[in-house]
Amino acid sequence: MKKWLITVVSVVIIAGLAIGITLLVSAQSSYRNVEKKATDLALTEKVITSANNAYVYNGSLAYITVIGTDKNNDKKAIFVPANFSKKAIQQVWLEDGISKSDALTKLQEQAEVESVLHTKLGYEEPGAVWEITYIDSHNQLNYMYYQHENGEQWKHITVTEENDDL
Repeated sequence: MKKWLITVVSVVIIAGLAIGITLLVSAQSSYRNVEKKATDLALTEKVITSANNAYVYNGSLAYITVIGTDKNNDKKAIFVPANFSKKAIQQVWLEDGISKSDALTKLQEQAEVESVLHTKLGYEEPGAVWEITYIDSHNQLNYMYYQHENGEQWKHITVTEENDDL
């Protein structure tokens, strides 16, 4: 009876791990497909001649940010909307604004940062923005946005837990 129980529990654990891994791989491949499609569109439209990186940015609208170089070997960020509309593609030259490290330095000067979770260049209402997601010294999740063009803070969001002591 004991061996039978161990066998059943082992099979359930292995099946659970297999399902979990399958779901994770499936979710990752969806993102990779979208990133590849956006990169291919940026290359096809000749906005860039080579691509180094691509990632999904979810702000007020979803964009896929593609980092690459143009025909003059200048680094650019291309913002492809999630609907892949060619007319809505936006772009900035990386040298025309603040860098990722500049945005992180500004954040360190303005906030009590415990750890940075990620930094992404995305597209919002004012144009290209650096989104920095971090945990502060009070263990709260924060989102800080700096405008790429001039480094000015655009928005700061702090996520706090609500106490429901009713």
